Amino acid sequence: MPTVPTTFTLAEMAEDPIGRNTILGHYTIFANLLDLAAVAVPAGLTPAGRPHGVTFLAPAGSDDFLAALGAGFLGEKGEKDSAPRTPAGRVSVDGIVPLAVVGAHRVGQPLHPHLVALGARFAAVARTAPCYRLYDLGDRPGLAREEGGSSVEVELHEIEPAALGKLLVTIPAPLGLGTVELSDGRRVRGFLCEAYAVGSARDITGLGSWPAYLAAGRA
Repeated sequence: MPTVPTTFTLAEMAEDPIGRNTILGHYTIFANLLDLAAVAVPAGLTPAGRPHGVTFLAPAGSDDFLAALGAGFLGEKGEKDSAPRTPAGRVSVDGIVPLAVVGAHRVGQPLHPHLVALGARFAAVARTAPCYRLYDLGDRPGLAREEGGSSVEVELHEIEPAALGKLLVTIPAPLGLGTVELSDGRRVRGFLCEAYAVGSARDITGLGSWPAYLAAGRA
């Protein structure tokens, strides 16, 4: 829901502090009465240039779920209020998290069945922002954010937060999960490689994706 129905200047608040505070609580005052948990997050500016926010509400005890939902919403927005908002780039009302998959967990690759077993669903093919490099780590690729990088193809899969946690503990070093910036400005969870591992690894960024590298026979 909207966090507030409107905004007031300090001068306007001083004119009628009780009345205008009551207006500001229009969408939130019932939360305690109904024993709801809530988290409010910024959502950009109104056409008039005033700050705007949204509030996520859920039954009492849903704090972790709401925190993940709010974090996913902020991650989708990133630093650009005008960033596109597509279903594959946001946490849904069911708590689904978009996950950027780079290599071995992609469709048709050896570890994809592991994602399927966790309930993940393919959503779309996307590209990272032009600030990443892709490396051959042997049996899988490593995606690293580097200055002077390029745009790399990834797959977006939708996965529940609990399943994402189960996936995290199975990922061997030097890989892990972090925040991946996409070409359209969205920021999603995704596979990344620790910097220490790419020093001696083969840079395959020029081929654009792990499947393209495999198709080229690693030549």
